[in-house]
Amino acid sequence: MKRSHLSPMLPLFAAAVLLIGPAACRAGDWPGWRGPTGVGVSDEKDLPLTWGGKTKENVLWTKTIGGQGYSSPAVWGDRVFVTTMVTKKDAKEQVPENYVVCYKADDGTELWRTLVPPGNWPSEKPGSNTAIPTPATDGERVYAWFGDDKIGVLAALDFKGEVQWRFERLGPFSLNPGLCSSPVLYKDVVIQLCDQGGGKGFLVALDKKTGAVRWEQKRKKESHNNCTPVLIEVGGKPQLVVNASDALQGVDPDNGELLWWCNGPLGFGDSAAFGGGLVFAQSGAGGDSLAVCVDPSGRGDVTKTHVKWQLPKAPGYYGSPVVAGDYVLRAYKPGFVSCRSLTTGEEVYSERLEGVSTVCSPFVTADGLVYFVSGGKSFVVKPGPKLDVVGRSQLDLGDDGPSAAISGGRLFLKSSHGIACIGKK
Repeated sequence: MKRSHLSPMLPLFAAAVLLIGPAACRAGDWPGWRGPTGVGVSDEKDLPLTWGGKTKENVLWTKTIGGQGYSSPAVWGDRVFVTTMVTKKDAKEQVPENYVVCYKADDGTELWRTLVPPGNWPSEKPGSNTAIPTPATDGERVYAWFGDDKIGVLAALDFKGEVQWRFERLGPFSLNPGLCSSPVLYKDVVIQLCDQGGGKGFLVALDKKTGAVRWEQKRKKESHNNCTPVLIEVGGKPQLVVNASDALQGVDPDNGELLWWCNGPLGFGDSAAFGGGLVFAQSGAGGDSLAVCVDPSGRGDVTKTHVKWQLPKAPGYYGSPVVAGDYVLRAYKPGFVSCRSLTTGEEVYSERLEGVSTVCSPFVTADGLVYFVSGGKSFVVKPGPKLDVVGRSQLDLGDDGPSAAISGGRLFLKSSHGIACIGKK
């Protein structure tokens, strides 16, 4: 089948500048989960293809973070932000200490480490890791969401590391494995999703400067999910795409109201992918699950009108997919990657790639390469009708969840306990 060349990535970044807000994302910044739009698209090109190994090729610096956290890095200019959790024990409780940590991008110097108070922590037993969501930044403040089954806390810090405001929401929350959805920045608000079973879910928009609630929508039907909403632009208007537990949804980010939805269930893992005017979503729980590709221009129930294709049993895992031109790529089980046609759902290939991370999400660069990278083994793939690996690397940070951030010609790779900066020497 004849396939076209990769479509340019710049339109997604133009949309990101318009949607993120007053201190708009600049080219080269990676302000939150999966970059400016949350779909794993980078405007960078000519990044390193290989790094690490015995010679530590292209490894500019590494740091031990301290504590444990599965969040990914966020980068703005010369600042790299991560979150981590340290558990302090006393005679009766194990109380988490939640930290936002800031590093200098050039050399890894730690600039500050700020404790975000966990609030009225009622746990009398060890909880899940509270530092799973990725922080978000708009160049003025950094926003971090921490939580366990008892309480969730969203905090805003300035670039000096001082807490500006905190937002608390008491549970109990249903977790697997924690409160995973990351903050999303839109205009002058920060949006936080917290889908929960038992009618306790919510989607809330908080004023970036004050933390005041600008709007809130209860999400009574949606069960828990681990995805982060994706901010896209359709027909010149913004949408927040949520891969919910029982439906794929388009949400108005100005008020949280549903614009469209299609039937699932889709599970609770992947963030959606977006490209070529289409949204692709799938469960990320592992095993076979429903996969759908939707035109997001409809309204109401679009199950019969705007679903381009669906697969009742497509293999998936926890790492989110990425759209590269005409292709959708993902790691779908340990040691395997798949490539499908975005427009038809046809499987282009399913091949073994031993050691590829199934929990770290890939990204695509402006020169059309897809990076499956982690703190362990990493691979660079050229999209096409067959698997074409153009780079293989090995680090010793560990492969346990965090996805990469890309900024200024460098990759920032993280594990639960360490961070490394990769760039051409």
